[in-house]
Amino acid sequence: MDYLIPVVTVKEIMDDQRYGAEEENLIEAGILASQALLYNAGAFIHDNPITPIVIRLMVGYWLENRDNMG
Repeated sequence: MDYLIPVVTVKEIMDDQRYGAEEENLIEAGILASQALLYNAGAFIHDNPITPIVIRLMVGYWLENRDNMG
């Protein structure tokens, strides 16, 4: 189950999105959720260099728009 091993680190997302340590658990959950979503869609390829970029974009989008969700 390759998709359960994070391709992107929490620190990378925190640096990209300028979030602090208080968001660490949410970011980690977002990384795993995005990887699971890609895996279930048949689009998760662990060795593809585009996969980490897509995950960073997905998690960033979810973080930026979390107030509009739900």
